Amino acid sequence: MRRSRFPLAALLLASLALSASVGACASAEASQAGVTEAAAHLDEAIDPSVRTAVQVHRAMRTDPAVGDSILAAARLTAEQFEWLMHRIASDSALSADYQRLTQ
Repeated sequence: MRRSRFPLAALLLASLALSASVGACASAEASQAGVTEAAAHLDEAIDPSVRTAVQVHRAMRTDPAVGDSILAAARLTAEQFEWLMHRIASDSALSADYQRLTQ
C-alpha cells in the first residue's frame, strides 16, 4: 500500500486493505443500509463532501470488514475517497465539520 499524505484517508484505506486481506465479504445491501443509516443522522446544512465522508467513516467504524462494499454503496472507489478526504483536509471549515462529526 502506498503511503498517503493524508492521515485520515490513510487510516480508512488501511482499514480497507486489512478487510481485503482477511477475505471478508458481505452483501451490498447490508453495506448500503449502513451508509443510509449513517446519513439519517447528519445535518442537511453539512457540505455534501463532508456528509459522504462521514457516512463512509461511520459505516466503516460499524463494520470495517466490509470496507469495499461500503465504498461501493457510497459510489466511491478508494482513489475517489482519498481525493475526497484530501479536499476536506485542505479546507479548514470542511475539516472542522468532519472532525466534529467523527469524534
